Amino acid sequence: MVRAPETQRQLEELRRVLLKPEALVDRISPVIADILAEQINQSRDEIARAIAPAIGEAIRHQVYQAREDIVDALYPVVGQMITRAVAEAVRNLAQSIDERVRQSTSVMLSPRYWQARVQGVSHGEYALREVLPFTIHELFLIQR
Repeated sequence: MVRAPETQRQLEELRRVLLKPEALVDRISPVIADILAEQINQSRDEIARAIAPAIGEAIRHQVYQAREDIVDALYPVVGQMITRAVAEAVRNLAQSIDERVRQSTSVMLSPRYWQARVQGVSHGEYALREVLPFTIHELFLIQR
């Protein structure tokens, strides 16, 4: 049976694709990329739900493997957050101290003044101690 050269070439191409998975991957990779892009545009939430477990595991693995790199990447951001939090705490402290001082009509008549004297500290330091009932709400530790 004599086959046309075009048919013979197509049969050889089909054999190559079926018998060599790499060839199949090479042929369908561009199509898969287009299909994925279209699917992402149509249903972003479904795609996110589908790949979230794999991405979460990949992030956990990467954090475990490249801990130093992750710390280096987060350090500037965390530093800025801490700076802002401390600045706000100091601002709140200043407002609270100012309010306490304004509330006392006369320093000499204030019981706090005499309590400070008995304890051997200045009135300002005593007021500061009253205003600062420190409790630790959160502790963030970065090991370098």
